[in-house]
Amino acid sequence: MPSRYRIVHVMASTDGVMGGVEKHTLALCAALAQKHEVHLIANNQYRQYCDKQVQFHALRFGHGLFACYSFWQLVRYINTIQPNIVHSQAHQATQRLKYLQWFFKHIKFIATAHNLHHVDVYKRSDGLIVLNENLLNSVESHQVRLIYQGIVVPPKASLRQIGTLRYQLGLNKEKPILVTIGELNSNHGCDVLLKAMVDIDAQLLVIGDGVKKQALHDLAHTLAINHKVFFVGERDDADIFLQLADLCVVPDLETDSSLTVIRALQASCPVVATNIIGFKEWLSPALLAPPNDVSALHETLCATIRALATLKANYLPIFLRAQQELTMDQGNRATILCLRGCKIG
Repeated sequence: MPSRYRIVHVMASTDGVMGGVEKHTLALCAALAQKHEVHLIANNQYRQYCDKQVQFHALRFGHGLFACYSFWQLVRYINTIQPNIVHSQAHQATQRLKYLQWFFKHIKFIATAHNLHHVDVYKRSDGLIVLNENLLNSVESHQVRLIYQGIVVPPKASLRQIGTLRYQLGLNKEKPILVTIGELNSNHGCDVLLKAMVDIDAQLLVIGDGVKKQALHDLAHTLAINHKVFFVGERDDADIFLQLADLCVVPDLETDSSLTVIRALQASCPVVATNIIGFKEWLSPALLAPPNDVSALHETLCATIRALATLKANYLPIFLRAQQELTMDQGNRATILCLRGCKIG
């Protein structure tokens, strides 16, 4: 069994979008490249985000006739690199790789399921990694392992930095601060959150950008809550906002929000979320609300804000566990153990 692997990661994302799948893949590649030979096959738009120690191979994943060309190019890349492992990220990449096992029987094909979309495509994989218990209970594979998605732990902000940020935003020290982070599209559920904020005596920071941003601005004015809603935009330092906030709200209408929950728990920030998120096993049922339900989210927020001091004290063991288990280093170690368990070499 080799101590240094040659690993090819395949990510079929398009349009240069940097969501949870893309951030997870690029961070994992960079971390594994410290000790292994790592290649990433992805759309050329992701080259700029790729770590210099990772060997990047551009491939435009297409449909129709172009899909045949991209499949042939994918075969050429893998045949040239001759990796020990091919690791596909999410269902799009796994779908494109599922027939290659017949050509490369000496290579182990591992997949990571990030959400519940098209879970049937993972059945052919030699090994399957899932990122939360929701997925663990939903997929069928002869070799499946739960490995929580980890992050590089951000530095802790000083009291002075947090105070400066509060001053710059014009926040009221006497009122709770809520924060939501994500791409402002139809799946984020920010419109539901804004409606739920009516008659709640708290401030909301909206971190992110997207096609719905102007519509959300207009909605805040229509609801007469624009004085307590702050649209901060896309930020590279979003983690400091989680350290500033009293509560993180994840109103997503789909299940791709695990990264936000992880970042919040790492920052010792309690989370209220919809009950479809993939990380709900880390949260108390009292902190979960049905998706797209304004009334339920409003009631959950009101009850949580009233009990914030007690909640933070009760969640201290969860925060400490998150800081130990939900790190990139821990995830990488677990991933390598999973790969070794597939009897590579």
